[in-house]
Amino acid sequence: MDIPVPKIDDDEVLVEVKAIGVGIQDGYFFPKNIEFPYPIGMEGSGIINKVGKNVADFQEGDRVAFVGVLEPKGGAYAEYMILGKQSLIVPIPGEMSFIEAAAIPVSGNTMIKVLKALELKPSNTLFIAGASGSNGTFAIQLAKAIGCTISASASKKNHDYMKSLGVEKTVDYNDPNWIDQVLEWMPGGVDAAIAIQPNTSVSSMKVVKDGLEERSL
Repeated sequence: MDIPVPKIDDDEVLVEVKAIGVGIQDGYFFPKNIEFPYPIGMEGSGIINKVGKNVADFQEGDRVAFVGVLEPKGGAYAEYMILGKQSLIVPIPGEMSFIEAAAIPVSGNTMIKVLKALELKPSNTLFIAGASGSNGTFAIQLAKAIGCTISASASKKNHDYMKSLGVEKTVDYNDPNWIDQVLEWMPGGVDAAIAIQPNTSVSSMKVVKDGLEERSL
């Protein structure tokens, strides 16, 4: 079905979509009172095609990655998408492909916020539960950039991948003794843990030092 290119308002930009990120969130978050047909999709990358007269931060031709937040005129599963001021739009470097950029916005932004909330320092130790997916991939690299020493869990087939990103101690979450293995690696427990894998919050806290609090985002 052909859908007309949406028209921008003064505070919006029109992006020619070049690549999209596909995630579970695409089927959950919709604006109120949408009109069908409505393309779904939240994150992607592309080239700004038009800018509203009140937009000062971007111009036509800019290469950007984005997360569209409840955009009423349609989502990223389309050739063009309207983005308003409530959405996240960031420029992408020239050497980065559109496909690479489209994979960053949701997971990358999420993990940046998580690590900021944990207030990690270069000397800290960190455990990440379920670290081989997109969120974990970003968490490992961002924590490594801070200077943290990292342990992480995933299925055994993904251990080499996690080590290539900077994980020092890998454990198999299918192994009933993984908690003991982490504590053997870091006696007394780690400084912080991120529970990405579903239903691992309680078990992840068992490898954290006594006296530290659980935080939910």
